[in-house]
Parts: sequence; C-alpha cells; structure tokens
Amino acid sequence: MKAKQFGIFQFESAGITKFMKELKPDSLEDIIAGVSLYRPRTNGSNSKIHTK
Repeated sequence: MKAKQFGIFQFESAGITKFMKELKPDSLEDIIAGVSLYRPRTNGSNSKIHTK
C-alpha cells in the first residue's frame, strides 16, 4: 500500500495560498493568525493585508 498525499490541511486551496503569499508570514504565529483570519470566510474573498 502506498500513501500518496498532496497538500497540507487548510492550505490546499488557491485562496489560502494567495492569502498567505500576501501576508508573508515570518513566524509560526503569523501562520496561525493567517489561518484564523482566512478560515471564517466562506466565499474565498480576501481583503488587502496592510499590517501583520
């Protein structure tokens, strides 16, 4: 049996990928905050990120 996986849970979608590129996290805390900010959104829309 081979386990072939693709993606990381909660980071697979194009929306979260774009969001995290705009956020430019430089610590684990930034990644956690980014996921927390993104997940409540249901339509995948993202606002501009001005500050961390």
